[in-house]
Amino acid sequence: MKKLILYLCLLLCIAMPVYGAPSYHQGFARNAGESQSPNQWKGIVCSLRPSLGNTGIATLIDVSGRSNHGATDSTQADDWVIGGNPRLPGYNLDMDGFSNGDKIIVPDNASLRVENGSGATWMIWIKPAAADDATSFKEVLFDKQFGSNGGVFLYLESSTLRFFNGSVQTGTTTISNSIFYFIAVTKDGTSGQTYVNGIPDKSFTWAASPDSSGSDLGICADTTSTGRRYTGRMDDARVYNRTFSQSELFNVYQDPSAMFRLKRPVYKAPAPPVGGARRVTLISQYVNQVLSNLMLY
Repeated sequence: MKKLILYLCLLLCIAMPVYGAPSYHQGFARNAGESQSPNQWKGIVCSLRPSLGNTGIATLIDVSGRSNHGATDSTQADDWVIGGNPRLPGYNLDMDGFSNGDKIIVPDNASLRVENGSGATWMIWIKPAAADDATSFKEVLFDKQFGSNGGVFLYLESSTLRFFNGSVQTGTTTISNSIFYFIAVTKDGTSGQTYVNGIPDKSFTWAASPDSSGSDLGICADTTSTGRRYTGRMDDARVYNRTFSQSELFNVYQDPSAMFRLKRPVYKAPAPPVGGARRVTLISQYVNQVLSNLMLY
């Protein structure tokens, strides 16, 4: 009997998911009901995180469940790099930034046209290698071109974060090379705001026209110009159809894995066992209950 109990305990320890570090192999939350941070699932339309969703080298799977998958271009096996960001362990992509270098393109569909609504948020982790490049509009982070004012166009130039909405909106935070940053831009009605590490960087009037052209979403690249591609690491790019508050963005910066961390199951202990066969039966019932509650992948 003791050997049986020890075996069952060992089996449960091996099968139990890792709750601190979501990963493709160990398991991760795939919806709000499974997540320790369900609010971060509200309004999400695209989530590209190399450690959680990929098919070989050519495609980043959208782990939001909306099927807005990202097609990688010119990405090689050695562009998949492990580590470097203490807040976001696992793989990230090393984008080379050459004229015909790495880029991620998400084909247009209605769910991606979040700027047409009253609120929207775009966010991404980066570790730039050319933040100090003074070439106009080159180090692109997000691009979705439409209307007369450039649509969503977020980029780095001369060590600053910038947004183009008919005129250049230049942030005040210095962006340095070889440091990971959490970058975001929000739309709230007619107001726009950029953020660096969850801290407001630049506010501006949102002047972009509604998206009627159906342009694709470019991540780390301009969708129409081969000479505008970001150089450096990227990770965890997300798009939402709602406006994140500053406190929400700061929470994502502090714990970017919270959204994908599995919610711990709640166990209900069985009644105390009472001798012989009854004890074996209750242990078996308890093990079956535990296994049925575990979210295994």
